[in-house]
Amino acid sequence: EATVSRFTGNNGLGFNGELDGQPLQIAVTSGQCSDGMSDRNYPFTATVKLGDITILGCGHSDSNPYTGEE
Repeated sequence: EATVSRFTGNNGLGFNGELDGQPLQIAVTSGQCSDGMSDRNYPFTATVKLGDITILGCGHSDSNPYTGEE
């Protein structure tokens, strides 16, 4: 279980907190994103940092869907 604080900035949404004793940061921002594995284009970029690990990805929502093949 992670405890986080929400913040806004950089045209997006972010969370800061801690998970298993390590610093956790999550940021979701508007911007075209491709997952590199499909022909889909997503409306959001996502960055998750946990300790020394950084994961980059794409995202969408019901009101902001991806475009391209299912």
